[in-house]
Amino acid sequence: MARPQVSGAGAQRLKTLEEAGLLLQGLHSIVERMALAAKVQQPIQPYVGQFRRAAVPVADLLKGHFGPIADQVTALNLLATRSGRDRLRVNGLREGIAAIRNSLDVAGRKVYEQFAVEEEGAPSRRARTRPDDLPDVVEGLPDVVDLERGGGR
Repeated sequence: MARPQVSGAGAQRLKTLEEAGLLLQGLHSIVERMALAAKVQQPIQPYVGQFRRAAVPVADLLKGHFGPIADQVTALNLLATRSGRDRLRVNGLREGIAAIRNSLDVAGRKVYEQFAVEEEGAPSRRARTRPDDLPDVVEGLPDVVDLERGGGR
């Protein structure tokens, strides 16, 4: 099924999500280099600085329309600066990157739902499609009880 068309505001938000996804790939590459350094017992501090500098533009980009995702990026930035075992820090960063990627996907689907524009000539999904020639009562079925009026038998 083809993606529906979106309005101008929706297109701008999708563009923001796409840019954030590209910047998130950069963060992921830094985390993986950090993991390689931790695996061979090298210091990961140079990568922590790179990660902190690369995470700020992602959070700033998402702050306008996607505040909760920006908060996830900020929390990930704080996680990178915590002390502790390098291996645990890398695992936490990997999980955080995966959670942000998932949040970006969900936000993209929501943008398509909220900002969908109906094409001209196509029937609206929200419009009722009930032909006028259908009878109000179908033979063989009991009458419908009108619960709003408190009706019953």
